[in-house]
Amino acid sequence: MPTPDPYTLLRLSLERYQAPPSGLDESQRAELDQLATQEERLTRLILASDEAQGVVVPSESVKTALAQVRDRYPDPEEFLADLERNDLDEPRLAAALSRELRVEAVLDRVAQRHAQPVTQADARAFYDKQPERFTRPETRTVRHLLITINPDYPDNTPIAARLRMTQLREQIAADTGCMETLAQKYSECPSALHGGMVGRVNRGQLHPPLDEALFQLQAGEVSEIIETNLGLHLVLCEAVHPAGPAPFEEVCDQIQQKLHEAALVRAKRAWVRTLG
Repeated sequence: MPTPDPYTLLRLSLERYQAPPSGLDESQRAELDQLATQEERLTRLILASDEAQGVVVPSESVKTALAQVRDRYPDPEEFLADLERNDLDEPRLAAALSRELRVEAVLDRVAQRHAQPVTQADARAFYDKQPERFTRPETRTVRHLLITINPDYPDNTPIAARLRMTQLREQIAADTGCMETLAQKYSECPSALHGGMVGRVNRGQLHPPLDEALFQLQAGEVSEIIETNLGLHLVLCEAVHPAGPAPFEEVCDQIQQKLHEAALVRAKRAWVRTLG
């Protein structure tokens, strides 16, 4: 029985045991050799198949894959030393990566040719069977107003900025409808171009102090003044959108994509089983 390729041994060992072949005990090494032998047999069958005819891996793809492996090491010397420890060198590694990429390309070709198409009806049936899987968290529609602090500008000194923000907050608290106009006129956040409208956000999406304040507000409430390293902020909660099931139309594309990916995997496995 031929000795398995060092690259195959190394990759499978790291995937299965999170250790190089030299770190395995006797039983693990025996199992690794068996797995590597089986994989290499399957690789030969795939590359000898009709589906593999004409499949070529561009040299640039191999160079990119080799560079990605090299970049995992702190310096070139350690990279070369690790290759040597595992009975490899750069040419052998490049050849192994090229073979691996060609196998992947063949399997992708097979999947694209043989996978069953996924329709919107398929997605709908999947959604109807388990709608609880498709929920969305509570979100809030928020407007934001920012005044920065800069002692070099009289209107933005700490005292002046806070006085101005206090006055703005009083106006907004009395009439939240004026937030759009005031943000357009005074806010130094890019959202000022849209009347301070940030949009509908999930918990954790904003800067933490703003996020914490926003998710304590009721619809139609404005926060107290919030100070961060960016300056002084106000957030207005325009609407609260409770957590609940996502409508099918919102998740249809996502479901179809997942079903398509599953169909590709099934097509690859079914074809591989025909190789014997």
